[in-house]
Amino acid sequence: MKSVEDAVNCINAKIPHYSGSLGIITGSGWDLRDLLDNVAEIEYKDIPGFPVPSIGGHRGRLVHGSHNGTEVLLLQGRVHYYEGYSMEDVTFPVRVLSALGVKQITITNAAGGIRPDINPGDFMVVTDHINLMGVNPLRGKENTLSLRERARVRVGLSGESDIAGNFIDMTNAYDKQLA
Repeated sequence: MKSVEDAVNCINAKIPHYSGSLGIITGSGWDLRDLLDNVAEIEYKDIPGFPVPSIGGHRGRLVHGSHNGTEVLLLQGRVHYYEGYSMEDVTFPVRVLSALGVKQITITNAAGGIRPDINPGDFMVVTDHINLMGVNPLRGKENTLSLRERARVRVGLSGESDIAGNFIDMTNAYDKQLA
């Protein structure tokens, strides 16, 4: 199994003063690097366990920098399940960002739609989703244990512990204020 700890140690060795909480993952068509000051870069291939994108426009680079005083970890590109990667591979970079202290993450993507008032290149904000992929990215022993531990400290309105295995409450998965 890929080690989040190995990836975090590698990143911390190359970016020793990271203390931010904002992560951005871009896909094809977005660079954003030029918006950052004091940039340090690490190729994904140099981070233990990090999957390397094979889709055009996904650069495969972690970029650390700041924008208007906000420290940012920018992941330029990602891998996709349809490329043949496992869900563990697809979700690995997000687990690494979390272990590095990222509390807010923005993930960009190209999405199709049928609304006539939305044109290619328009911004939209996802407010909900349904997993129709047939697999759960939270599946696995590591995730089960961490979710159960988190569930033990989460107490519902009734005062009963909410131990739900690998089911995470997605009611507020997308922060309305951040959107």
